[in-house]
Amino acid sequence: MRSLIIIHTGFQDQEVHYPFHRLREEGDDPVVMAEKRGLITGVLGTQIEATDTIAKLDHMQSFATLFDEFELLVLPGGVKAMEKLRQHQPTLTFIAGWMHEHRPVACMCSGVQLLISAKVVQGRELTCYPAFGIDVENAGGKYVPDVKVVIDKNLITSPHHKWLAEWMFHSIKSTANKGAWEKLPPYHLA
Repeated sequence: MRSLIIIHTGFQDQEVHYPFHRLREEGDDPVVMAEKRGLITGVLGTQIEATDTIAKLDHMQSFATLFDEFELLVLPGGVKAMEKLRQHQPTLTFIAGWMHEHRPVACMCSGVQLLISAKVVQGRELTCYPAFGIDVENAGGKYVPDVKVVIDKNLITSPHHKWLAEWMFHSIKSTANKGAWEKLPPYHLA
């Protein structure tokens, strides 16, 4: 398994560090993609090394090579980070393409803003930080409140970092199922 974590300065620290290290425990070598290479600082002051940049997406004619390289896309939260990332159209185009290819996406908290801006929530059930529930509904999705995790086909969402373990458990599991979840109805972990 190989995972791609897309972040920006101002990310929610726990929502990046936990998945990064949890994926490493699985033998993954996750790539952190951000606005620059090097140390990126979260809203609480922790840092993580970004080994690739979102600028890589700017001139790609096709994302097929990235689709072949990675199995899981991780979209952590962090309101300030989302303000910046959702203004980068190539990132949104990449996310939309990933979703349309029915590849697993693990999205936490305010990371849902990227899904909304990529226009991929219509008709989907998902959860997020409660403040963004109305945005999900306005974008045509079904916001599910008061649950730890919602799994709707290839989309695994969670509203808050207090459920990181459950979120990552189901996100990792989704890569092992290789699309079997496409036939299942949405699942809510209360």
